[in-house]
Amino acid sequence: MAHSVHPSAGGLSVVPFAALFVAHQLAGAGRSPAAFFAPTAGTALFLAAFVAFQVVLLLRLPGPISPTGYTPPYKQNGFPAFIITVLLFVALPYALGYSPALYYDHCGDFAVQLCVVALLLCVFLYWKGLRHPSSKDSGRMHNIAFDFYYGMETYPSIGGVSLKQLVVCRIGMMLWTLFAISSWFKQFEMLGHRPSNSITASLLVTMTYLAKVSAPFNVHC
Repeated sequence: MAHSVHPSAGGLSVVPFAALFVAHQLAGAGRSPAAFFAPTAGTALFLAAFVAFQVVLLLRLPGPISPTGYTPPYKQNGFPAFIITVLLFVALPYALGYSPALYYDHCGDFAVQLCVVALLLCVFLYWKGLRHPSSKDSGRMHNIAFDFYYGMETYPSIGGVSLKQLVVCRIGMMLWTLFAISSWFKQFEMLGHRPSNSITASLLVTMTYLAKVSAPFNVHC
């Protein structure tokens, strides 16, 4: 029986190490780790709006049709969604009077909320796999840990939206891009509009990779 690994499972393993690193850096800078990781309504609102926006792009942007007239089962519109998301992320803050670096300043807050949401998503998918699987391609491993983190459905979906595609390709990869951009803007401001070559190269490599992954006819994006 084929299964899909929940998107939260891999990320949870690095959370303690990331938390220790950030706490160490904050202690050296005289800042409180508790304040850095404290969830706020602003970041929760941003995450909710971001997820809703990605769902709209996934459903509404046209996907490609192959030369033979075949329409892929996945809505393969990842590349235009990538371009629109990046442009809005950079342009909208300036239009509203703040910097994209603001998201870097709240990265601890985002990390906490995303980890909580990931666990809640696992709970939901566990219940859904037991009670309302999307297809016959599902089943139990008879081990609650495996069922919870490994997943019981290969292709979970809700209302025609592939949860695997939404969480991995649209939420995870898009946020990866946005936080890389926000980090670049933060250094751009801290160093007097002269970011280092290393962070610029890192941003370009990251965006090139994610643009390639989102390209038309990538089977999942």
